[in-house]
Amino acid sequence: MKHKPPISPQQLAEEILWAGSSAHMLIHPDYQPVHSQALEAACRNALADDARNLHHELGALAESMVMRSHFLGVRFEQAYLAACRFFGPYDVLEANLQVIDEGQTLGEFDLLLESANGAVHQELAVKFYLGLPSAAGHYIWFGPGQRDRLDLKLEALLQRQLRLSDDAVAKKLMASLGFAVKQVELVIKGYLFYPFDSTATLPEVTQDKLTPSMEMVKSLLTPDHCRGYWIQKTHLEQLSGFGDHWVILPKAVWLQPAHSAQEALDFHSLVSRIEAYFTAEALEQLSETPRLSAARPLMVASLGLVNGRLVENTRFFITPDDWADRALQHLGPKLR
Repeated sequence: MKHKPPISPQQLAEEILWAGSSAHMLIHPDYQPVHSQALEAACRNALADDARNLHHELGALAESMVMRSHFLGVRFEQAYLAACRFFGPYDVLEANLQVIDEGQTLGEFDLLLESANGAVHQELAVKFYLGLPSAAGHYIWFGPGQRDRLDLKLEALLQRQLRLSDDAVAKKLMASLGFAVKQVELVIKGYLFYPFDSTATLPEVTQDKLTPSMEMVKSLLTPDHCRGYWIQKTHLEQLSGFGDHWVILPKAVWLQPAHSAQEALDFHSLVSRIEAYFTAEALEQLSETPRLSAARPLMVASLGLVNGRLVENTRFFITPDDWADRALQHLGPKLR
């Protein structure tokens, strides 16, 4: 198994800032992230204060919390929790509180916050999806590995996790701790990647494969969600106009802004590295599991000069040429 490098305090600090300040991917009217939006505003106000050395302060906080998981979802939850404790106007009551009945785990409260009206249950998720066009004129969002989809994730959350506080066992647990859940919030962050070339001929999700959940996702997306683009490897040269400073982003750094502290490449070098990656000749630093990931999209980012420093401009997923066709193969009779 490939050794994974330790996560630096600097990276953890950037992840905490991103987890707290980044825009929500979608907002469900029954589970509006009111307290999360307050945290987002507090984080952005702190970022605007040039007098504060936030990265130093947050790095020390991260060290004290022993944030060392290499699983992206767990790291996001830990980073979001750290942001709540550092910036949030609401106290944290519990985090990752399991509900267990006769030895069986019924679910877990990702985060419980204290508010004036009672406890607030926040269900947390971070996701990265690529959009494929549909016959209905909107995008259907697939994970890089194709099996995961935003509509399926939302269905699972609505049917189970967001209803946990209604369970009798959960209510009894809350009572034993001295509080009751009065509000439930859905907090989904991450990136949506749109097709880069709107004129390209892409396979689309046909009308018979569309579901009510897919339609619901379209109506819930926020206008300011984090976004990027995806493009097939064959058309990679179309990105040359985005400049000559690029970085390859392994999954371990998806939760932080790209910058010149990572290995910067000119566009020609970027193309060479991507070609190697997709011809199964990738060096190990390009992928945590090279043999498995050679057919998976690769995330990269263009960098731009701001105040004398190279910072992230735009994110892209570079996909195998058959990625969209393979994604559609997962749309089948399992769908309702």
